[in-house]
Amino acid sequence: MGVGRYIELKFGKNKFTEAYLINDILIKNKFNWLIDAEIENARLELHKDSGGRLTLIWNAGTWISGTWEYGVFRGGEWKYGTWNNGVWYNGVWKNGTFNSGLIFGGKFLNGKIVGGDIRGGQLFDIKMGENVKNHTKPIPQKQEEPETVQGQELIQAPVQAPVQQPVQQPVQQPVQQPVQQPVQQENSHFDMPKKKKTVLDIASLKKKFDELQDKSRFSKMMKFSEFSKNKNES
Repeated sequence: MGVGRYIELKFGKNKFTEAYLINDILIKNKFNWLIDAEIENARLELHKDSGGRLTLIWNAGTWISGTWEYGVFRGGEWKYGTWNNGVWYNGVWKNGTFNSGLIFGGKFLNGKIVGGDIRGGQLFDIKMGENVKNHTKPIPQKQEEPETVQGQELIQAPVQAPVQQPVQQPVQQPVQQPVQQPVQQENSHFDMPKKKKTVLDIASLKKKFDELQDKSRFSKMMKFSEFSKNKNES
């Protein structure tokens, strides 16, 4: 499909694709301002309300330049131009002047919004007029990175070394020396020198016994002798 001014125009129950038929319908319904604008691949629609008034609806396409008088912008791309009034639902606004109307969505990259009621969408590098009612939160501007100059080195901020946390050494438990138990000498109290057993032979024993008997016999004899002597003397 090649590039042209129009892709289609829906009007009532009919759909038109020929450029000359679309131009005739727009002129008859007093939309000459659209014919004067520079556009590409536009998908258009004419909607008639209960009062019989026609409203131009832009469904898709590229608005290159020109003056928008009134209508509904549902989607597409707006490169440059002047918007006088209408309702903006969606699409990308690249540059231009928005004088009045309602904004419900889309992205506004550059340009100026003089008046109107903003109820949605994203606003970037847009200059706002005093009569604008903005119900949205501003988009923070992206900081530009410094460009590298040829032949010069960019001065970078010193990189802070990370703070090293002190390393805790593991607490060594004192090594317990094994308690040496005194070596008990086995049967130490039996180590005294043993008495030698005296071995007596029978002959020696008999000899001593005889000697004791002789002494006893001799003692008795002496006592008897002294007794006899004393008796005779009396």
